[in-house]
Amino acid sequence: MKDHFSLLIILTLLFAYILTPSCEPEYVQAGNSLKFSTDTLKLDTLVVGRSSATSSQLKLYNVGKSNSQNIRLSLAGGDQSPYSINVNGMTGTYFEALRLRSKDSLFVFVQVKPGTYSAGHEPVFNLEDSIIVENGVCRLKAVLTTAMINAKPLEGELKEFEWSKNQSIYVKKDVVVPVGETLMIQEGCHVYFNNNTSLIVEGTLKARGDYKNPVIFSGVRQGNIIEGVGHDQVPGVWDQIWLKESAGENVLNNCEIRGAKTGIKVGGVNASLVSKLVLTNSLLDYSSKCNLLSYNSDVTIANCVFSSAPQQLIVHGGKLAVYQSTLYNYYEYENNFNEPAVVVSSCNYLDVNDDTEYLVQSCLFYNTIVTGSNSDEVDLLEYPLPENRYVFTNCILRTKKLQQLSNAKNNLYNVKPAFRSEERYHFDFHLKEESPAIDAGDPGKVSQFPCDKGGVSRSHLPDIGAYEFCVSADE
Repeated sequence: MKDHFSLLIILTLLFAYILTPSCEPEYVQAGNSLKFSTDTLKLDTLVVGRSSATSSQLKLYNVGKSNSQNIRLSLAGGDQSPYSINVNGMTGTYFEALRLRSKDSLFVFVQVKPGTYSAGHEPVFNLEDSIIVENGVCRLKAVLTTAMINAKPLEGELKEFEWSKNQSIYVKKDVVVPVGETLMIQEGCHVYFNNNTSLIVEGTLKARGDYKNPVIFSGVRQGNIIEGVGHDQVPGVWDQIWLKESAGENVLNNCEIRGAKTGIKVGGVNASLVSKLVLTNSLLDYSSKCNLLSYNSDVTIANCVFSSAPQQLIVHGGKLAVYQSTLYNYYEYENNFNEPAVVVSSCNYLDVNDDTEYLVQSCLFYNTIVTGSNSDEVDLLEYPLPENRYVFTNCILRTKKLQQLSNAKNNLYNVKPAFRSEERYHFDFHLKEESPAIDAGDPGKVSQFPCDKGGVSRSHLPDIGAYEFCVSADE
């Protein structure tokens, strides 16, 4: 009887357990199981006065075995924060009583609020705040940071024609210098281009930097794309500086032009006027097509460095003179590029359907390095070649075709210039002590440009290339 009674109790308890409705495990304090997907969220670069076009995001994970409740998530800056956050479709600065299941995650969307944020700041500065998460057991922090550019936004046809010393300009949409006007750009001015935008010059451009304070043309994004590689080393972000038909002489001195599709385009197909450009002491690199392209124009280049583009210089007709420059044909973003660094052509090299005649009136290279990974880095597409129009003297040239040219004199062919660094993304075109370029230039060609790109005086025996040899690259 006693055994029957014990069995009855067991069956009753078992039946009661089966009939009890199931429910989720109770939410508990989950210890240190909460983790952010990153400890620092870098939002995209913004121009002052604009809020984020899109939200950036990070995730909050519960990596523990238990569900978590009573989670508080807030901005450390509270209502004064330059950021706003969105959680579960709600926007604010403080959220409480949040729950997160085991092995689940929660999206946190972040935007910069509209505002000026410019008082007392440098032209480029950082906004910062942090997201704080607490659940009574642990406390987490994720840092928020945004590079801000305090720049004057411009678009369309210009009404004012001077960009001041150390001023920041934001090319929001294409900017046009109208016919008859001259845009003056002073040293230290930084021109930031929105994606796929251009500076179109129908009048005249005078950009005069200093070797210690250059005029800079670049994309708008700041910081690094990966460690050691800046966003200004990303090609094809903005379009070009286009020097169209112009009665004046365009001058760019001590400028840096980085990250365009075509760094500078001079003239154009069927242009009725000859465009003129004097480009000195300047750096053009990280163009996705070509660093300089000209059509039936008059171009003078001196003490310049062209590199990190599929091609460095393409000239369709007109006049070209290159003095004491370095053109290095290497492109980090394409392994199998095989176009020459320099092309000078009497036809449209880029468009076989263009039947315009591009007469090469003169092509002069003095004390210049043209090198790269191709067997021929200079291509003169005019046959038969009128040798009196083409002159190469005291240059270092990677080529086989030009060695028989009667006006190619005192050149060094297919030798390594011995640059300080040819490490990708970290080029340094100063010369090593063993460089064959040292004292190998023609002294008769330096009087017009007596200093090198860094302001160092050329000696009575000048070096070939943009830089005179110095014991220290900083000299």
